[in-house]
Amino acid sequence: QPTEQAFRIGEVLNQYTHDRGLAFRIADAIVEQGEKEKIDPALLVGVLLTEDADLNPRAKSSVGARGLMQVMPLHSGKWGCGSSDLFDVESNICHGVQILKQAMQDAPNTRVALLRYNGCVRGRNTPNCHQYDDKVLKHADRAAAEMRLVKTPKSE
Repeated sequence: QPTEQAFRIGEVLNQYTHDRGLAFRIADAIVEQGEKEKIDPALLVGVLLTEDADLNPRAKSSVGARGLMQVMPLHSGKWGCGSSDLFDVESNICHGVQILKQAMQDAPNTRVALLRYNGCVRGRNTPNCHQYDDKVLKHADRAAAEMRLVKTPKSE
């Protein structure tokens, strides 16, 4: 039984995939990790949709980042995420959340933390990477707004 928040996130993510089961599996992992690490799940949805709007757990970037949250293999197996398989939904989200949590602890604010998550420290690795934080926050705001509109099964 998903929490109300996981249900709302699942409904939002369901717009990006034909696999309803996958959307809700991702939503559960996002809510679980977000609550555990005290990171707003809407922000995590923002990162997820910026990294991979197709919600493909097997996504691989040109630089080798893997899975839903585009985690670099060098991070694999850290933080006790249960599995070091970055193509595993729950493992990938756990790794991604840990990387973001670390960035948020080290950065002066959320925007800088997001740029660090993306590896955009001096803006040389990815073209236009300095726009990454705007994209994430735009996705996060839209997801949060859409989550508020979702009709939950027991909203009488």
